[in-house]
Amino acid sequence: MRLGFGKCPEPTDYQEELRVGDWIAYEHAIAEWCLRNGQKCLQTNSLENALKWHELAARTFTFGCDPLSSDELENNLRRVAQSLPSQRWSAPDSSLNQTRWLHVLDNALPYGGHSAMAFRWIANDPGKNIHSVALLNQRTSIPTAFLNAVHSVDGIIYLADPDASLLSRAAWLRKIAFETANYVVLHVHNSNVIAPVAFGFDGGPPVLLVNHSAHIFWLGVSIADIVLNCRGSSLEREWTLNYRGARRCGVLPIPLPSANLDRANKAFSAQEKVAAKGRLALPADSVVLLTVGAQFKYRPLGRISFFEAAKSILASCSQAHLLVVGPSEDRDWKSLREASAGRVQIMGRQFNLRQYHAATDVYLEGFPFGSTTSLLEAGSVGIPPVLAPNVCPPPFGSDGLALDELLPRPRSVEDYVEMARVLVDDSSRREVIGSLVAQSIIEHHTGHGWAKHLKKLVDELPLSHTVSTFQPKPPPRCATNFWAGFTSNWPDALGRSRGDILEYPFHLALEAGLRPKIDEALSRACKIFSRARRDGGAPVCLYILLGIVSRMLPVGIALVLFKWSVTLSRANGKLRRVFRSCFGYLRTKREAHFSERPHSTSQVGPAD
Repeated sequence: MRLGFGKCPEPTDYQEELRVGDWIAYEHAIAEWCLRNGQKCLQTNSLENALKWHELAARTFTFGCDPLSSDELENNLRRVAQSLPSQRWSAPDSSLNQTRWLHVLDNALPYGGHSAMAFRWIANDPGKNIHSVALLNQRTSIPTAFLNAVHSVDGIIYLADPDASLLSRAAWLRKIAFETANYVVLHVHNSNVIAPVAFGFDGGPPVLLVNHSAHIFWLGVSIADIVLNCRGSSLEREWTLNYRGARRCGVLPIPLPSANLDRANKAFSAQEKVAAKGRLALPADSVVLLTVGAQFKYRPLGRISFFEAAKSILASCSQAHLLVVGPSEDRDWKSLREASAGRVQIMGRQFNLRQYHAATDVYLEGFPFGSTTSLLEAGSVGIPPVLAPNVCPPPFGSDGLALDELLPRPRSVEDYVEMARVLVDDSSRREVIGSLVAQSIIEHHTGHGWAKHLKKLVDELPLSHTVSTFQPKPPPRCATNFWAGFTSNWPDALGRSRGDILEYPFHLALEAGLRPKIDEALSRACKIFSRARRDGGAPVCLYILLGIVSRMLPVGIALVLFKWSVTLSRANGKLRRVFRSCFGYLRTKREAHFSERPHSTSQVGPAD
């Protein structure tokens, strides 16, 4: 029986507190404003500005998971694709049993999902295939390990000029793909418009798109001959086909380093564990818990709190210690550390987890938003994991081919705590579950097992590339509410609380040399959804004025003017709220004071 996500949880108080419905509708209104501007540019044949506006629309949609894709947006990009120089494609000769792959990335980094996926794909390929890489926006040096991996298979790294126009980079990418590749693999960011334009017409090498963000909006559905689901669960398939509208999807599990191949029945020895615990200043007889993830993934959502769960586990298991890799210490982590009498170590970001894995007895998946790759890496070396609880609806916790048949999912946060307690107390159970999970992960995510999944995908590909239209269904409302509630309090890319998400695309539009103008539809939406414009969002009239003034100023000056105007406006809004709060408090105290005074009454009684 498949043990995975259950029924979506019923709405809870956080949905009302954050007014997620307004937040989602306001986000849509801003994205549609960007889309309208892009369509106006298409009508005047200003193709580069059209691409910039469509990229901003996609970036705004990526704040949420409703919608997960947009046929209207991609149809406009296909119109731009027709303007590029046509290319003729004949598949490179594969008579020597060598397939030529072209991996497309925005940039190669020393860490991160996109770069790691491409790097491990190249390293895990058991054949004599040639893997080349096209980097669309590389502004830093390429990691040495990445360079060596490509060169070791006779591949070439192609570098686009990051300052060139989006349109010219799309033409550049199309030319390279047509001249060098049997297959193209897209490892690009969700809002990338270069790839949809480069491959936005029929013909050329088949295009595979890695589904690295299964939970939120992304571009590329219409150009993907096949979408590569990295987990392989039935839920992921449902989201890809029904809610995103992809014509076809297949399974290509997240590749893990082949060095883990011999770990299936060989977890770290007792001596290795004791030595690793000693290096981390942990007691030799302690039971070590490990959790790995980005800081934002642990942010509590109403009553859904990893911190409260961890506090309960540590309070009832005196021998347990928790290692936290990824986050830096903030108020929540400090409170947890102090509540556990120092049995929590916050390690920050680490690039080599081997010493932490060696010391660990149980892996705790973080929530509300889990980290699948981190869980798989821990599980592959024999560490038994506890999955995120079912109150985090799909796909915000880990599932997949290697996990669904083995691990029950906690029904609640309380169930999550109890599962962790059982593993802490029972070393033999840890050993059995860890061994089974390691075997399953290695079977699907490394070596020849992973290569079988890749071969099956290639066998299902068409002979050449085609584009398609699509009509996705809306995703489940409980999932969209969950994600909106979780993300609505994130800091935005400018480092501020996202009280008004309009600041982000407006700033990026100015930065891209566009001249944003608030139209009547967006102005009306700002008024209707004023509750979503929290935290002292700048008034609409300021955006209108900045849109007019910015047309007469250089980009740099316009950006400075925007920054200071919005900052001062937000500060004034906060000051007004402080004064209103103080005035309300004093008025309440005054009313309470008079209500407590004894009232004058007439006493009627017999005369003395």
